[in-house]
Order: sequence, then C-alpha cells, then structure tokens
Amino acid sequence: MQLNDLLKDHTIIYENADSVFSSKTHWLKDRWLEARLKVQDQKKVIFIIDEVQSIPDWSRMIKGLWDQDKRQKNLFHVVLLAPAFMSLFGDTDKGRKFELMIGLELLKKYEEVFYWREGNAEVDFVIKHKKKIIGIEVKSGNKRDTRGLEIFGSTFKAKTLLITLENFERLHDLIEAL
Repeated sequence: MQLNDLLKDHTIIYENADSVFSSKTHWLKDRWLEARLKVQDQKKVIFIIDEVQSIPDWSRMIKGLWDQDKRQKNLFHVVLLAPAFMSLFGDTDKGRKFELMIGLELLKKYEEVFYWREGNAEVDFVIKHKKKIIGIEVKSGNKRDTRGLEIFGSTFKAKTLLITLENFERLHDLIEAL
C-alpha cells in the first residue's frame, strides 16, 4: 500500500506561510475555519502549514486554535513544517512519512506522546493508556527489527506494539486490546 492510498480519504489543506503576507494572520484563522467545517461534514482533514516560523507569534496562535477545537471535540490533523522538512508527498523516505502519520493519529487520541532511546535501542512512540505504559514501533518496510521494542518492554515491564502497513488501520483497537 502506498502513502497516497493511505491518504486518499483525507482532505489535504496546504498553506505556505511564506506565500502569504505574513504580518496578516487572518488567513491562518480563515484556513483553520475551513478545516473545521470539513471535519463537521464528517471529512478527515490534514491541515499542513509550511514555513510556520514565518507567522508572527505562530505557536501561541496555533495552540489557541487547537485548544479551542479540542474542547469542542472538533479535531483534525495539523502538520507544522519548517524549511528543512522534506515534502510530505514525495516518494522518498516513506518510512518517516508513515511514522509521522501514526504519530499524528496517536496525538489525536492521547495527550502525551513520547519516544524512548537508550544507546542504539529506540522506540518510536510511548504512550500511557489505562495506567499502562505502551511502546509502539512503526515499520513500513520488510525489515522488522524490533530489538528496541523488546528492550523497552523488558526494561520498563511495558506492553509493546508493532504497527505496520498491514495493521495500522486497527491502531486504536490494538492499543485497547493490550
């Protein structure tokens, strides 16, 4: 399955902050409202803001909008990009893009999402759910090295989960089952 196939049922709203007169921030609120309306129409939305650092006081503004939507349970994915970030829709590095997509999905449901790394061992995401610590490793290719996940599980007596292209659509059900 290709990344484009995974995203085909999503509405993508893309805005490059450099292409907008950056001292005016109403455009961001207008586009945010557009995303809200699409969510209310039962659509899955990914709102991408490129060159986010060009927006004056961007973190306060985006946090305020996000908090408002969270209170109203009107959530959608928001991706903030800086200049060094590669294009989300290119064919290079599909693993990082898949990992980003899973991270966004976790952030939608869990307030705190972490990662773990010790030496060469790492886990892509760590969440707390129902008083359990869960380590989540994301793999998009055939190489399924899970040593970091195994070390994390035994070190912290934690539950672990491997997410792949084959099972990612059941992400929340798999977490609930742990």
